[in-house]
Amino acid sequence: MPMAGYWKKLLGFEEFDSEQSSQSQATPALPEPVQHQPAQPQSPESPDSADERVWVRLRNPWPLAARLTLILVVVAGILGGAVFLVFNWVSNQVDPSGPPGEEVIVAIPQGASTNDIARLLADESVVSNALVTRIAWRGDGPYQAGDYQFNLNMSLSEAEAVLAAGPLVLPGKSVTLPEGLWLTDISARLLDALPEFDQAELNTALYSGSIRSGFQPEGSANLEGLLFPDTYQVGEDDFEDEA
Repeated sequence: MPMAGYWKKLLGFEEFDSEQSSQSQATPALPEPVQHQPAQPQSPESPDSADERVWVRLRNPWPLAARLTLILVVVAGILGGAVFLVFNWVSNQVDPSGPPGEEVIVAIPQGASTNDIARLLADESVVSNALVTRIAWRGDGPYQAGDYQFNLNMSLSEAEAVLAAGPLVLPGKSVTLPEGLWLTDISARLLDALPEFDQAELNTALYSGSIRSGFQPEGSANLEGLLFPDTYQVGEDDFEDEA
């Protein structure tokens, strides 16, 4: 054995090398695991600028009281505009713009209520709206049956004045028969108002059954209680027939 090998063997270098080589051959070295850090979002600013940001809450230039006042003003304006439109529409129905139109004769039937008259005048274009007319004339009336002379496009007050004045008085005479009269009272009233009538012919007409009512019982010639109380117009032609 050479002298160098003797000293190496003596000092244990050869054994150390053999042990290192055997360990390196037996267990190969594994790479250490690499720890990955989560990626941070990149911004055009420097990485430290996000930590240095200061969030400032801007103050609303409109105070709460000013905003509430503005809302109330807007709501009041909308409501005021709606009330103005409704009021203007109702005013036009009550008193239409422009002068009255041409004359028209409207016949009010027997027993017509104020609502019936309002609807009839609206159909004839005397008044603008039947509903507004009924509301305006609520509690008024009743009005007499007969022929009335109106104008187209009249105001409600003008149309009501025509009704209050009563129907047209036709050439001839009128006689009013109030409620509760007996046939004898009716005959006397007719003779007082219409002296041209002959009493005997009048009694024959009232009691003979030649004049009948739709409400008269079959086989009865009595008109007691069947004559409607109203104001009746007797024209000149009726006098000529009587003559």
